[in-house]
Amino acid sequence: MKVKLVMAVLDIVPRSIDWTDKEIHEFCYEIGSAGVDMVRIMYWPLKDYPAPFKKYTEGYDLRQWDKVWWHQLQRVRRIINTWKMGIYFDLFDHCGTKEATRDINPWYNNINNVNGIYDTSPRALGLYKKWVSKVVRDIGLRGWRYNPLGIKVKTAYNWFGLGNELTFKGTERKEWAQLWGYGLAEHLRSLGYKQKLLWSGEEQTAHALRGWISPENDVIPGGSIYGFNDTVIQYHGMDYWINAEGLLKTITRKRWIAFSDDGTNIKSDVEKGICV
Repeated sequence: MKVKLVMAVLDIVPRSIDWTDKEIHEFCYEIGSAGVDMVRIMYWPLKDYPAPFKKYTEGYDLRQWDKVWWHQLQRVRRIINTWKMGIYFDLFDHCGTKEATRDINPWYNNINNVNGIYDTSPRALGLYKKWVSKVVRDIGLRGWRYNPLGIKVKTAYNWFGLGNELTFKGTERKEWAQLWGYGLAEHLRSLGYKQKLLWSGEEQTAHALRGWISPENDVIPGGSIYGFNDTVIQYHGMDYWINAEGLLKTITRKRWIAFSDDGTNIKSDVEKGICV
């Protein structure tokens, strides 16, 4: 069984504006030396910190990039890759949909009439794809660094995930999974992405996405562009190690899974993750 150790540092891009290159290098050296293979990041809305899009009085403009945030992303990418680690970037995040953060979340406070991260209108889907293209282009499909001789060498492949803790609350979950999920998955393939496609989410949401993107049967005319074992669902909480129904079946059928030691779904002190 192949195992990758991922460390989530979700807000490292905006917060890196407060850190020197030396401080970020020291941090990446420490986690890389500890065996971390991938650093998981995403857009994490923080008050008084830059966002990926320009903000005006009326709201963010999803058609205009904020150069400060993208510069910090490039800094972080370069240093992470220097220490031979890859980047796992989640493209959307459900945690940022809460009322407390909506004013500083471009997907909810914008002048483009996009209604959050679950919108399936043609306008929204077009802007989502523009965002995905920019992220993939700036991070790259594969990391690279300069060796001691100054020669540019390739490092780890980078991963992209559809989202963190996705929770679609509408009744048309299957239709959303087709338009939003498969649509974005297909777009990633068109950009040359050939690695596993990841996401975490509420159970019904996560399985609806898997049902469209890498189905057991050909629910998509002509079949999916993603194979049966090309996707990864991430489960939250260490209790899944012990109690997840169908875990053995999932592994033996060559479905890929990930476990997040993030302290959720905790039932006893024994099962608490290290971050708790």
